[in-house]
Amino acid sequence: MALVPNGVYTIARPGGRFLTLRDGSAEPGTPTLLMPRTAGPGEQEWILEELDDGTRTVRNVRSGTLLGFHGEPEPGKQVGAGARHRSWSLRPTHVGSGAGLLFHLVVPDDADASPGFPGSPGGAELAVDVAPEPSWAGQVVLRPLGAGGPERAWEFRAVG
Repeated sequence: MALVPNGVYTIARPGGRFLTLRDGSAEPGTPTLLMPRTAGPGEQEWILEELDDGTRTVRNVRSGTLLGFHGEPEPGKQVGAGARHRSWSLRPTHVGSGAGLLFHLVVPDDADASPGFPGSPGGAELAVDVAPEPSWAGQVVLRPLGAGGPERAWEFRAVG
């Protein structure tokens, strides 16, 4: 059985700020933000579905759009409502105190990508994270995974 079975979840940082699709918009490119648990219905709820290759799609309940990004993966790329199919690898990182496992959402290796390209086997791994720049406060972007500890990981809580 998968550590995170298919189902509906909230995805949050330890401390209680949630992955949120702004206004639950279905418009491709709508950004995801890290917000307190106060958003509208479905904006902070995500459907996880495991694919045959072990990666997952992450679909917003309200909009029906997939969590993704436009173009090729690179550090600083905004994560939001995807215009095309995108899948993610869940990487367990830490057993939290009472919270259970925490995970990184990682861009999966792409065997067709050129060596050294982020997201390729020879490149830097990229994960869903929060932008470090103050002007982008709360915006969700791709960042190098590095040694990312539990403070950069996500907690998946089943809804319902």
